[in-house]
Amino acid sequence: MLRFFLIFFLLISFELQAKEWYENIHPTLEIGMHLSDFDGTAKNTGSTSNFQDDFKYTDTSSSYFALDLRLDYPYAPNIQMSYFNDKQNQNTTLTKYTEIADGKFDANATMDSDIEYKVFNIVLYKDFKKKGKFVKYFGKIFYTGDIEFDVGVNLKFIDWRFNLRDAADEDYWDEVNSVIPLPYLGFRYAYYRLRFYTSISTLSFSDAKSTNYEIGVDFRVIDQLYIGASYLYEGFEATVTKDGHTDKIDFNTAGNKLSFKYIF
Repeated sequence: MLRFFLIFFLLISFELQAKEWYENIHPTLEIGMHLSDFDGTAKNTGSTSNFQDDFKYTDTSSSYFALDLRLDYPYAPNIQMSYFNDKQNQNTTLTKYTEIADGKFDANATMDSDIEYKVFNIVLYKDFKKKGKFVKYFGKIFYTGDIEFDVGVNLKFIDWRFNLRDAADEDYWDEVNSVIPLPYLGFRYAYYRLRFYTSISTLSFSDAKSTNYEIGVDFRVIDQLYIGASYLYEGFEATVTKDGHTDKIDFNTAGNKLSFKYIF
């Protein structure tokens, strides 16, 4: 997070020092809250565990930060960076025999657990815009709105960890640390004060899979300040092997995102 803001303030300082930077770089800063649900499974040869049903993970919330840099340079892609850290802990009494995170637990075993999911996205994309026009219908003039298509690549940095501690204070864990390049597609429609948008990144490899998508709307309050609401989904699949034990992790967090955006 510190690196994220360091990059942002360095870019702003460059803009202030040179007029040409200010004219050709157009940053948008977003700060918000992600209200989401944890869900998914951990599968192995001994059992299948569900994070909601078996470990009682429910609603959680986290801060969300994003910086979008529009660059007016020939052949230079735009850069969008986003970060969030979803985490939650639970106390659980298992209802069935469970194997997970190199541990074997009988039914009625009581344990503490926590999940932390950090995601950092770096999206490089080109935008293709079509300006709207005024048209006349039934004697009245209407504006058709502006359209934009975005195409690029999303470098996704995933840091996920599931910690368990049983009644005997023994610790167990699964963790996933991965960098996955994903194709990125986006669409935006602007009509006066309203902006509708959607984006998706998804790709599957032999040992990992990741998907994220978002659909939302922004409303311009004053000048360059917007408030926004969207639905954000983040998920991945990965295989974790530790001490001869293998878990197939299928995890996702999804829910509403509320945010403020400021266009500099």
